[in-house]
Amino acid sequence: MKEADPTIYEQKVEEEEILVSRRHCSDLYDIFNDIEFMLHHTLIRIKPQGYLYSYNNQNDCFIGIQSIPDEFNQYRLGTIFLRNFYVGLDFEKNKIAIGLNAGTKNANIIGSSKLEDKD
Repeated sequence: MKEADPTIYEQKVEEEEILVSRRHCSDLYDIFNDIEFMLHHTLIRIKPQGYLYSYNNQNDCFIGIQSIPDEFNQYRLGTIFLRNFYVGLDFEKNKIAIGLNAGTKNANIIGSSKLEDKD
């Protein structure tokens, strides 16, 4: 992302580093790529409109996906992720259910997977 937009810098918010662009989010929609990842044979795709955000009256654009600095190459998908999807967590069965929020045009799910109980 920093290669596509040289105005991006790291900003510390609540002890965490986030990426911020000095440009308007709408200027970045055609520059940044969709983000894709797999969850058990299911492709999750989020358009830039689905992971970029700005606050009222601010010109800066915040990137709503945050890397976790560890050896596992993980990312944090907080509330920006949730504006596109709904997620159900079953801790007892160690399962995740995910679906698109009604009316979202900034993300999609390709494929599906049903995990059977092994009990």
